[in-house]
Amino acid sequence: MDNKILRQNLRGLELPAILHGDVSGVVSAVGPNVNDFKIGDEVYACAGGFIGTSGALAEFMVADVRLVARKPDSLSFVQASALPLS
Repeated sequence: MDNKILRQNLRGLELPAILHGDVSGVVSAVGPNVNDFKIGDEVYACAGGFIGTSGALAEFMVADVRLVARKPDSLSFVQASALPLS
């Protein structure tokens, strides 16, 4: 299944590409019009790796704020990163 998703989503990506969509982490910066999140917030998202965008297999990534949610305190980062796409 991963191979099928990988082949389908490589279209439109400039290689070398950063793959994968599901992510969890800590906000390190926000854009000027972002009011729902602040630096230090723990979040999770399906924020990249699809439709020609770079993905989440990186130390830092840029994400569309509409695809990001606060990580519940009851979940670890590993658990939260397994939720978005599945």
